Amino acid sequence: MRRSTTVRKPSGSLSGRLAAFYRRHEAVILRVSVGLLYVWFGVLKFFPALSPAEGVALRAMTTMTFHFISPDICRPALATMEVLVGLGLILGAYPRLTLTVFLVHMAGVFSTLAILPGEVWRHPFVPSLEGQYILKNLVLVAGCLSAAAAGAAKRHGLREAQGLGGANPPWGESVAPEGIGGQLWGDGRPATTNRLRSVAAVPPARSAEG
Repeated sequence: MRRSTTVRKPSGSLSGRLAAFYRRHEAVILRVSVGLLYVWFGVLKFFPALSPAEGVALRAMTTMTFHFISPDICRPALATMEVLVGLGLILGAYPRLTLTVFLVHMAGVFSTLAILPGEVWRHPFVPSLEGQYILKNLVLVAGCLSAAAAGAAKRHGLREAQGLGGANPPWGESVAPEGIGGQLWGDGRPATTNRLRSVAAVPPARSAEG
């Protein structure tokens, strides 16, 4: 009689389990982290003189609008934009619009380096405190783009598994409301594409005797 033996799979270490958990949810963690910072800093701008970046941000906005828009309008407008972008990132809602507004906002932020050089640079390649505050946004851009890329990669894998093939547009196809967040951000939620909804069921074959 052959003696059966049971081989137990060794349990992973805590660091291994944490690493595996992060790999599964890295896109969500990056997206929510950037969103929380956006909401936090955006809320501060609703209160005058509370945000340390308020002064340079308002001067940059008024310069970009050729002083057509007053700082009293620029401040709440900028605060509202940042809060809405942050909520879009946290909730994973309207990913195309959220990412577009995010990139537009970042383009305006980095343009400050050229618009107000006397305030953001002490010497060439030596930023002031305000300049450092602007340059650290490179990390936010990288994090948000990484989350979007991971979501697109997951969606591409789903399309391959479903045998859809074809082009893989970076921002996804039209989806039902329940799939809005997962199309770009890759949250693992089911997304029903128009192509899937258009596939008709194959009718049963007729009997030869009928």
